[in-house]
Amino acid sequence: MPSSHDHNTIVSSSPRSSSSSLQIEEGIILPPAPDEPSATPAPSIPVTALPHASKLIPALIIPCSILGVLIRLGLKYIATFPGQQVFSLIWAQFVGCLLMGLFVSTRAWIEGSGKDIRRQQIGPIIYVGLTSGLCGSITTFSSWSLGMFEELINPTKIWRHPLQNILSALSELLVTLAMSITGLQSGMHLGNALMTLKKPDQSGHKEKTSRRSNITVNNNHSTFHLSKDTPAQSTSKRTAYTEWTATCYIITGFGLCTWAAVIVACIWMPEQTRASWRELVLACCLAPPGAILRWYLSQFNPRIRHFPIGTFSANILGSLILAGAVCLQYSPAVVRTTVGCQIIGGIQDGLCGCLTTISTFALELKSLPRKATYIYGTISVVIAQLGMLVILGSFVWTRPGQNFKELSCS
Repeated sequence: MPSSHDHNTIVSSSPRSSSSSLQIEEGIILPPAPDEPSATPAPSIPVTALPHASKLIPALIIPCSILGVLIRLGLKYIATFPGQQVFSLIWAQFVGCLLMGLFVSTRAWIEGSGKDIRRQQIGPIIYVGLTSGLCGSITTFSSWSLGMFEELINPTKIWRHPLQNILSALSELLVTLAMSITGLQSGMHLGNALMTLKKPDQSGHKEKTSRRSNITVNNNHSTFHLSKDTPAQSTSKRTAYTEWTATCYIITGFGLCTWAAVIVACIWMPEQTRASWRELVLACCLAPPGAILRWYLSQFNPRIRHFPIGTFSANILGSLILAGAVCLQYSPAVVRTTVGCQIIGGIQDGLCGCLTTISTFALELKSLPRKATYIYGTISVVIAQLGMLVILGSFVWTRPGQNFKELSCS
């Protein structure tokens, strides 16, 4: 939730590129196919440079983020049971990172190639929707930060030694990171395996794919490549890329209608409906703003070399909002109202859950140089915990006689 930008920032690049982009290196680079006329990369166009991208990408992120929050909450519900061995959120983090690795390694197929101009027009935008919208919403950085902080301060007053609080928080930190990286790597392996099974091309040879994910995290925006043609052909293709087609109208209309549908369902849902369902619908209503804001913040990733400031800002902002929402959740004035609890739950699961992401964070940790990985990862975790300390910690410690377990909306 790419290194630098959201998931929409991973682009193929020459390993000898002198840019500040970050490369994932895994395996060997295969030479170009013998029938290729040249190894020189085709010209590329940034997705955000397309006239319709500023409308199509948010429109596609809307349904993807709603689906993502539903998957996250569904996996969390399934993984919550008596005697569970690990915190339930871990499976959503794993699945989101698994899909991220799958989409990253099959990006060339998603975006399309060859003479299919329409697919090359929509493919890059679909890729952004799947990575930034879907994967980024399945995973969440803010809930992970909250889980670590709650293990540290033990607000429900479970009896245990302070060192055990630290060990419990470290367990949440390390297990989540391990499962996220494992999911990301497994998804890449699965994607690479699927790419090798592609049908033979017209020449009778299977398309050669690299075992190394020579994936570069472009710190600005995702790009897609034009095939090598004459200047006149390239000009006509660039013109085709800028056309507003029926597919563009369908994507925009579907996204807006999906969001409108969940809002109407939230407003007209009968009062007798179970509170958990109302909270779920509220989360779906607030998921798109969080995911779209995260995507816009990702545009600032190239500002600092080897430090994706956009993703960092989204994760920290979402963690701070979540800390404030938890304070309201533990407030007696809010707990007395069912609607108040449902709104807070929607903010936590929808807005904060989709504004922050582990899938991009894990990909960034994998993509950055080793020193930058430790710096970026440590700063992200520490700043989030300090924010929790200032907001949530001060709230809890100024109420020493309060039983937060009884006051919680849950």
